[in-house]
Amino acid sequence: MLNPAQRQAASHGQNDDEKPRLVTDLGSNTFLMLRNHGLLTEGVTIPDPFIHMYALETACQTQLAAQSAGVALTEINSKAVAGIKEQFAMVTGGMGGGLHGRVYCEN
Repeated sequence: MLNPAQRQAASHGQNDDEKPRLVTDLGSNTFLMLRNHGLLTEGVTIPDPFIHMYALETACQTQLAAQSAGVALTEINSKAVAGIKEQFAMVTGGMGGGLHGRVYCEN
């Protein structure tokens, strides 16, 4: 289940004062949710942030659909998640720029 990082952003990173804070909040993670702006992704190559954004947006839509059922969600066992990450890396040959497993969550 997503436990999104939430951060108030003063701008879309266009303000020079805002850029270091965004970099600090993102840290070594791939995804960041900005409370008043939406999703932020990064990547090593130009396609990476697009792939990351697609995956994160799809995960958000899936979680919202599941939550709309009105029942408690069951978290997936961490061993199963680790196996999924390994399979993803094997199937994609490591492509996807770290898509699997680097989400920043701040409560």
